[in-house]
Amino acid sequence: MKRRSTIPGYEAIRERPSRPLPKELNALEAESGHRDRAGEWQRTLAHGPGHPSLDAPLLMACLLPSQDGVLTLPLPGGKHCVPLFSSPFRAIDYTETLLSDGPPVRFIESNPAQCARMLDDLRGSGVVAVAVDRCPRCKEFAMFDSSRIDSAERVIVLWSIAKGLEKARLELYYDFACRAARAGGLELARDVALETVGHVTMEDARLHVLLAQLAHLLADRQLAEDARAFFDFLKVENWEERLLAPI
Repeated sequence: MKRRSTIPGYEAIRERPSRPLPKELNALEAESGHRDRAGEWQRTLAHGPGHPSLDAPLLMACLLPSQDGVLTLPLPGGKHCVPLFSSPFRAIDYTETLLSDGPPVRFIESNPAQCARMLDDLRGSGVVAVAVDRCPRCKEFAMFDSSRIDSAERVIVLWSIAKGLEKARLELYYDFACRAARAGGLELARDVALETVGHVTMEDARLHVLLAQLAHLLADRQLAEDARAFFDFLKVENWEERLLAPI
């Protein structure tokens, strides 16, 4: 029996997990400026004033209740990749999307040093790669050679690469959706926003405010209900006022 989800979701994403991005957005993502912004985010996250502490929890692994070990993904040649997640929300979204028919999955948090030791231990079991925030709605995903993640500092670099790319994509997609909405392309804006929620991050309140605004303009009751469920889950403050603001 499929377990009941513990986090909100969009019916539109459940029915259609992926939507093709417009050519204009694909072109923007391919430009060097986007890559430069991702690099700036990565450097800020890894070395800026608010960079992660070596002692604070940073990444999570999924513990399988039926096995003595963490969740891994099979690779050719009998090797494996271990998926790690930067927040409980990301881990729950992954397991409830792909492992909803099995027993509940537990999670273990680790600081950078603990994570480096875990990867070292897993290499003895054929785990040669690591993926951070592997999207449960994509077939392809980025992997990193786990043998190079051999210290706490390298774990932070790994985390910053994944989160820098996420932040750059979030800003690019969100800005594109807002511009499309202001130009009258409400369906286009909705689809880009849903793609951002489903494949980039669900944790940014701006996306749900935008989708609620678009739901009102499109007279889409289900979309409005789904967006508002995130307001409560993410504890979005003053969301009524934010809905009245122009897109």
